[in-house]
Amino acid sequence: MKTFLTPLPALLLITALTPACDPTPPGRALDEDERGSAAFCVEPGSAAAEGMLALVNDEAVSLELLDAAAASGGVGLYRNAAIGIADARPFTSIEQLDAVPYVGRAACEALAKYACNEAGRCRAPVSMMSWNIEHFPMTEDTQAAVVELVEELRPDVIGVQEIQNRDAFWDMVDQLDGYEGIVGQRGYFTRVGMLVRSDVVEVLETEDLFVDDAYTFPRSVLAARLRLREALRPTTLDFAVVHLKAFGDAESVQRRRSAVEQLRGWVDERRSAGEGEVVIVGDWNDRLTDDEDDNVFLPLSEDAAEAEFVTLELAEAGDSSYVPFPSLIDHILVTDEVFEGMTYQTTEVLRLDETWSSTYEKVVSDHRPVRASFELAVGWAP
Repeated sequence: MKTFLTPLPALLLITALTPACDPTPPGRALDEDERGSAAFCVEPGSAAAEGMLALVNDEAVSLELLDAAAASGGVGLYRNAAIGIADARPFTSIEQLDAVPYVGRAACEALAKYACNEAGRCRAPVSMMSWNIEHFPMTEDTQAAVVELVEELRPDVIGVQEIQNRDAFWDMVDQLDGYEGIVGQRGYFTRVGMLVRSDVVEVLETEDLFVDDAYTFPRSVLAARLRLREALRPTTLDFAVVHLKAFGDAESVQRRRSAVEQLRGWVDERRSAGEGEVVIVGDWNDRLTDDEDDNVFLPLSEDAAEAEFVTLELAEAGDSSYVPFPSLIDHILVTDEVFEGMTYQTTEVLRLDETWSSTYEKVVSDHRPVRASFELAVGWAP
């Protein structure tokens, strides 16, 4: 007797041979990249990478938020990736996050976009520096030394004073990696200028201020309208460089006082125009800690100015920027509007005569640089 096997329905046979599926959104299968890969979308240590780590390590960021669609206010991860992250946190590095199953490039992009553009967790440093480079170039070794120091410090914007040889300045700019230079009009023997990191800052326009008042401003003020390129929200500011009259005689003090009054008027004009984000740096040739009767800074330091000399705390602590006769005469003024767009960190005098080389004063300058540091919320795009 022959026994015949009845064929199973095709659909039943296919179902029996198909392995269980990963839990994915209805009608959506994970592609190879979404199952996990090393092809991450951010550089380790970058603002986006640190923002992502801050996001996923925050216990208040729930599995539901990670899993919810971006269109409904969530991060937009697939369920497997969200579960893996919630189970494995905290992470100490972006590489650990990358190693989580189902966290690949698609998950990386979703996390970076949410962390930076929605949650504002991606913060980048912004530094602004003032540096009197004493009759630049003071010696045949000065140019190379300044290039070395700028490359080491990498400030985003530097206001420089005492450019004596403009050709040497442009020569130096050509040797710097990623910086562009701006030079102001010639004043009494020297002029002021700027160095700007092109990848961080865009120069929108420049202007020489008070060029017709050489008595009050022996070196005209150089101002530039700058845009911070990676800012999450549009961020611009006016950055001005000053080098006021030197010496302590009554006439020189009065000239500095008049200069500060005119700078206050310029700040007020910028504010009236809706552009009150102003930073003024430079060699002011005076002390913030003088008694009120002798203090030339009152027009900019009074409450009504809505601005702050971030060097004041250093001055009160007895720090100094001028090496031969220790005193703090190089200052950075920041208006309140700047603090609204960036988080202030610290201001410091860079004692390069002690940390870089004992020849600093002979080769580079008799002034130490003064640097203010901020943090800026930055966006992210694939």
